[in-house]
Amino acid sequence: MTEQDVQVKNLTELLNENSQGSLPFRTNDKNGDIRTVIFKPVTYTPELAKYILENHNSNNRDIRRNNVEHILSEILGGNWMFNGETIGFDEDNQLTNGQHRLTSVVESGESLLIPTFTNLNPEAFKTIDTGSVRTAVDVLSIEGVNNSDIMASTIKFINDMVKNTFNNNGKGRKHNLSNTDVIDYYAQLNPMILQESIDFSTETKTKSPILTPQKFVTGFHYIFKTINPEKGEEFMNKLITGTNITDGCPIKLLREKLFTDKTSNKKKDKLTPAEKVKYIIYTWNKYVEGVQVNRLVLNKNYKPTLDVSLIPTLPENGQ
Repeated sequence: MTEQDVQVKNLTELLNENSQGSLPFRTNDKNGDIRTVIFKPVTYTPELAKYILENHNSNNRDIRRNNVEHILSEILGGNWMFNGETIGFDEDNQLTNGQHRLTSVVESGESLLIPTFTNLNPEAFKTIDTGSVRTAVDVLSIEGVNNSDIMASTIKFINDMVKNTFNNNGKGRKHNLSNTDVIDYYAQLNPMILQESIDFSTETKTKSPILTPQKFVTGFHYIFKTINPEKGEEFMNKLITGTNITDGCPIKLLREKLFTDKTSNKKKDKLTPAEKVKYIIYTWNKYVEGVQVNRLVLNKNYKPTLDVSLIPTLPENGQ
């Protein structure tokens, strides 16, 4: 028996020891040959996952740390659940998909029950992960949430404002909300104000579209109305429609700056999303304080402060 045969036999035994039975399926390879693949629900312990990654993972692409960190966060945060997504091994017991989940099992120290197929055609590896990824918009829609597209982006925007991560330039998913997080956070936010904010941004979108993207209008409407219902509605109405604004009101200067950003072709007039956030928060604070402003110029070291104590915070890692 060759070394490869021994490894195949060892892994087969380990998978069987950690499974709850197995079920064979007859399938057809591309050339018409009959192939029997085996289905088994396997509990992957950190030890088993480590063994597989070290001895049966020769054909996979490089590990993407962003994916591992995302899955790890879901596991440690208590968001991971059995969803039917499988792990696969080809006829030589080489892992065809699931290395990011197995890496997360090793690093989390937790065991996961994952449905598994063995004896797959090695060529089947090329067909994995070619479909569309389910998004936060999809899961909100499945939950019956109206306007799921703008709702998803609004929820993420509110989270960024509350956690002050909007201007985080780091790559990866560290500060991103998973689909589970979006659903959980949606359940914590005020549904009545959320709907009012969606309606407000939809109704005013074509009247005076100086503030884009739409999540800015919806998100700030929700945040400001939660902080101060009366002032919040006033501020957003004046900012978007331009009505009932007097000289010296900081909103007038903000509208001028946003209009210039929207219409000018000059690079110096353009605002980054982070700069828009800073100007809006600065203007909001001046408006609530009742301060008149003649110029709207921010120091390069200006850090926006916003009292978001009345808005729920989604705990890190679901804790």
